[in-house]
Amino acid sequence: MALLLLGQAIVMALGAAFFWRRHKALRDEVALLTRTVAALEVRAAASSTRRARRAQSGVVTPMTEVASAPTLTALNTPIARAGRAWTPPRPVANDRLDEGVRNILLTAATMAPAFALFFGVHIGAVISFGVSIAAGMMLIALRPDWARAAWAGVIGAAVWGGLGIQLGAAAASPIAFAVPIAATGLSALLYAHLRQLAPGALVTLISAVAALALASQTGVVGAGGVAYGIIVATAAIVGAMSLRLDALHIAAFIAALAGLLVLSGQDAAAIWFTPVATWAGALFLGVAVIRVPQLGARGAAIGATGVLAPLAMIGALHVAQQGLADVRMAAAAFAVVGAMFGAIIYAAATRRERGLACMNATLWILALGAVMAFVSAIGLALPTPLAAPAAALLALAAIGLDHRLPAAVWRACASIAVAAAAYHALTSSDMVLHETPGWNVWLLIGLGVAAPAPIAAAAAHFAERNRRLFAAGVLETFAIAAIVIAASLALRILCTRGTVMLTPISFVELSGHIAIWLGVALGLGVRQQHGAKHVRAAASIALGIWGAFVSVLAAGMWLSTYWIGRGDGAYPVLSIHALGFAAPAALLLTHWYFWRDHNAPLRARGALAVGALMLAGFIALGLSRLEEAPDWAAVLGGGAAFAAAVGVNFAPRVARA
Repeated sequence: MALLLLGQAIVMALGAAFFWRRHKALRDEVALLTRTVAALEVRAAASSTRRARRAQSGVVTPMTEVASAPTLTALNTPIARAGRAWTPPRPVANDRLDEGVRNILLTAATMAPAFALFFGVHIGAVISFGVSIAAGMMLIALRPDWARAAWAGVIGAAVWGGLGIQLGAAAASPIAFAVPIAATGLSALLYAHLRQLAPGALVTLISAVAALALASQTGVVGAGGVAYGIIVATAAIVGAMSLRLDALHIAAFIAALAGLLVLSGQDAAAIWFTPVATWAGALFLGVAVIRVPQLGARGAAIGATGVLAPLAMIGALHVAQQGLADVRMAAAAFAVVGAMFGAIIYAAATRRERGLACMNATLWILALGAVMAFVSAIGLALPTPLAAPAAALLALAAIGLDHRLPAAVWRACASIAVAAAAYHALTSSDMVLHETPGWNVWLLIGLGVAAPAPIAAAAAHFAERNRRLFAAGVLETFAIAAIVIAASLALRILCTRGTVMLTPISFVELSGHIAIWLGVALGLGVRQQHGAKHVRAAASIALGIWGAFVSVLAAGMWLSTYWIGRGDGAYPVLSIHALGFAAPAALLLTHWYFWRDHNAPLRARGALAVGALMLAGFIALGLSRLEEAPDWAAVLGGGAAFAAAVGVNFAPRVARA
């Protein structure tokens, strides 16, 4: 039966070719006759015009009549009459007739394998021949006069491919189905590259879906998976060969992810997920390495797939504990990929002396992919206390690139790197507060929190010099926050002797934290004209207001027994609660004096009001703790102190020097 079906297909193909060649020969003969008649008519019209002019002039020569005889005879020859008979009155009707003949032939050829079912041919063989005919249709459509065959190929691939999956014939004979479906996809890609995108893309999509469906039924590691991989790889390469086929390249990237998703749910993933994922990432990265330097700014889509594919594959292999389960190997892979992104940027910028400015979105895609790769490598390869300064150094390097090769993307990269540094610094702080074993707390504070601050401050200084205000603000904000957090953590360790989780915060310790906030705010105010001015001014105001608010809140809580029940900390000096009022009071009065001389009356008046209240609380609490003093002394002294604290705000020239 298979031989009968094969013979039937060969006979139909030969018949279609014979009729097509006969029809083409007749059409060429009609066109030749039409051109001949048109030339003769032009010559006859010219001869008639000459005779008419001579008759009007009165000159008649024997040669005129002699010359007209051959012309009239030529118009009455059998060839001329045949040309007039064969020439259709309306060319449009002839075109419609040709299209109708072609449509009939294409439809008959597409559905011809169905007739083999009446002869008892196996359904698998019928479907294989049907899919093969769809592939042949895409090849026939390469001829301009048979462009309709492409849509016949779309119909044939959809019908026969869908029947093969639904009826189970593909799963029963996977190789017999996978080979023609792969051939159909490849022929469709060839048609999309040489002719039109829409029919070729549709047939490619149908072929890929059919191959993926077969792979989901029989296993990705098999005939269906191989056919799917061939179609996806070819689509990625063909899509990158022309700008009008960018959508095909992106579709191939999505198809590769879909194939990996199907593979991850099968038993074969334990062995084959690593090589398949590596193949997918290397494919798109290799395409980007070749095409992006050639295309420059027009290679944004190819650059995006070339960046996302290797990053996603490395991350998937590490998370799935497959080939890159070891953190050092995963970090090395990320570092290598990031370096390759940098090499692509260099090649694209130096090719034909384009420069970075001409790369547009392509530069952003590659640069952001590179910084994400390096950030991931730092986070995997280094412990948290070392990762924070390393990420800060990466931000400094990005600012250095912006100084050497100005581009906004480097500042964005610096912001991403400093965000990673902030994450690692917060993680180090959490390790300190939760007393993580195996780490020295001072090492965590010094390396993980304090060390990134000067690096970020240096980067902010260079960014400010180059008038990169936003990047300078981000870097300066991180530096200020890191300094404050490091100082507060150090104070916490000193006040608790390392037993952070067992010792509650006392009133004196909280006053020490307030003093840190107010001291940093005063330092930023003094150095406000240096570095990122807007960030320093905002941070100075925010820390000053926060310190004053917490001071008032902590002092007001003395009206209850809250601080008495909290304990005094690990050192006897912390039991002198009056010190909790003295340190914030001294710093707030220093704020008042400084802002009074710098013509900031509102800030000076606020600092004076809160500082005077804290000083009055120090006096009142100190008198109440003197055992030798009578009770009336504490009452009168405290009342006088608070009265003076209120009255000093109404003294002349307290807000302006």
